[in-house]
Amino acid sequence: MSKYTPFIIGVVAGAFFMPIVGFTSMGWKLDTKAQAMATDAAAAEIKKVLVPACVAQFNADPDVAAHRAAMKGMQMFNPRMDYVEKGGWAKMPGQSASESNIARYCTEALKVAAS
Repeated sequence: MSKYTPFIIGVVAGAFFMPIVGFTSMGWKLDTKAQAMATDAAAAEIKKVLVPACVAQFNADPDVAAHRAAMKGMQMFNPRMDYVEKGGWAKMPGQSASESNIARYCTEALKVAAS
């Protein structure tokens, strides 16, 4: 047995066990999981910050009752989301076009169900 044998065994054992410990106990994440977590965090921030502004713009419209009635007549969610997007309520100040994610979350927040 060589004088380097314990060192080599330690290196091999560390190379084997360190990823196991890292991924199970130390919070290491794969790239795909990290990207999914970042996407979820971004969606949560959109909901928290921009959706209330969209709802406020919708409710501030002078014809809000007519818009709610029009949306109630739509049977599916996507036409209601398109209505919010085309109405410009999902467009934030400084943007040139409406954002579809904001429109989707705004439509959910408005809670206008089909009749």
